[in-house]
Amino acid sequence: MRQLSSGQHPYIAPTDPRVWQALAQKRLMLTPMIVGELKSWLSGPKENLGVHRQITARLNGDETVPVDLYAIADSPDSERLRAFTYYVNLIGWRKRWFARYC
Repeated sequence: MRQLSSGQHPYIAPTDPRVWQALAQKRLMLTPMIVGELKSWLSGPKENLGVHRQITARLNGDETVPVDLYAIADSPDSERLRAFTYYVNLIGWRKRWFARYC
């Protein structure tokens, strides 16, 4: 397993700027659960500062940045269940992957 420096978030490693440029051609979609996972990075980023500025701007109400916030509570029940199921499966997949390869 790659060693993380002090204060580095395990899912927010340096990302090639070309990735963010490609994503900027679309829009990032954040759910409340994803924002929760990003909380430590949002409060003190050391990497990916450009996308951090965009996400922070959106969380502060700027609708001009290419970031959307998806409020699961506002969606129909079937969408909420599908989003919840996806999130639980994602966490399970991460757990299995880390147990196998780390």
